[in-house]
Amino acid sequence: MDRKPDSSKGADVLAISFATTLLMWIVFYGAAIPPGQIAVWIVAVAVGVLLTAAGYAAGLFAGRGVWGGASVGVAVTALNLLILLSLIGGGKPQEEMGRIAVWLTGFLITAVVLSAVGAMVGRRSFRAGRATANWTARFAWVTAATVLLMLVAGGLVTGLEAGLAVEGWLRPEGHLLILFPLELMRRDVGTFVEHAHRLWGLLVGLATIMLMVHLWIVERRRWICWLATALVGAVIVQGTLGGTRVTEDSTALAIIHGIFGHVVLSVLVVIAAATGRAWSGDYAITSGRVLRTDAILGWWLGAMILGQITLGTVFRHLQPLPETPTALLMGVLHGHSFVGSALVVLMVLLCGLRAWGRYADQPVFRRVGIALVHTVSLQVLLGFGSFMVVPRGPRDPSDAITLLEVLLTTAHQATGAVLLALSALLVAWGMRLQKR
Repeated sequence: MDRKPDSSKGADVLAISFATTLLMWIVFYGAAIPPGQIAVWIVAVAVGVLLTAAGYAAGLFAGRGVWGGASVGVAVTALNLLILLSLIGGGKPQEEMGRIAVWLTGFLITAVVLSAVGAMVGRRSFRAGRATANWTARFAWVTAATVLLMLVAGGLVTGLEAGLAVEGWLRPEGHLLILFPLELMRRDVGTFVEHAHRLWGLLVGLATIMLMVHLWIVERRRWICWLATALVGAVIVQGTLGGTRVTEDSTALAIIHGIFGHVVLSVLVVIAAATGRAWSGDYAITSGRVLRTDAILGWWLGAMILGQITLGTVFRHLQPLPETPTALLMGVLHGHSFVGSALVVLMVLLCGLRAWGRYADQPVFRRVGIALVHTVSLQVLLGFGSFMVVPRGPRDPSDAITLLEVLLTTAHQATGAVLLALSALLVAWGMRLQKR
């Protein structure tokens, strides 16, 4: 394959920094979501452990020394400003702003020191062979994980019917987006998850931009670079759809926004696979006709899954609206839960079992088939659980949305996104294996 030998070019720092930030955000949000029962000292210890582990990974797996570890600490601090700046929002008095500035400076110093110490320790166990690790692909997969978690955050918003919990978009309720005060964010669960979803979107934007820039630096295959550039454009469109959905109070835009996010994840997964070392490997010869058949089946599978995602998204957004005709709602629900799901399950099993059973000489393609079969099995269970707990129409105002309902429907949505991404991998690998 015509590709430049993979050089780190900072991809190791990017991958480790974004991965650490993802884990830190899970800790932060888990602690801050109302009613917020996790003690501050537990959060501080968890953050310290993550920062040290980030530096250790940079030393152990990338051969980075003290300065490399310090770079990770600076990058993690910069990324976490997306949520830390919420501390200074809301027109706080000057003396409190001074304390917050000292606190943020202390966070930076602590992050740099812990990461540098971790790198120094990890570097002692580093072996030269690890220097050839494909950090570009790892960064791409971390970016994919960022998008998946953003979809989870969006699913929580939809599950809690909190899409309009925060008024405004770029200036929510009179504040700049990243300066929206933490105390306002924590006024209720709906506001919290809605604004958290917006901040996840900003992190996705940063990750995809950094990935695009990095690929233009290290990647010779221009189709990947242009695909990454198109991906950045798609993320911008996705953010605009989400923001306009709020400002226009548009259910139609909310539905499009929800569907389009799944497509963004699938494109990113293809980029991650194409930048991996397995993509450039030498493979045993397989019948081109068989591969073409499976690639075509993969296209049909992706279209069917996308249709199923569309029906599910339509139902989730129309179900809370009292003006939705009952016949329409029931038609969408039963089309999604019975007809659509049966067709998709059969198609997934056909494609997955073919890839699993017919390609003993193509381990990557076979693994995609195995993943499809197991993921659709999980999806069936989640779909059944969701069908049992979700109301068939608008809920009574006195009825609370249960935690079980939110968790099941969000997990069902996220698993659907994974299925769509796996179908994209099936197509991509089918096309790749025909070109040896």
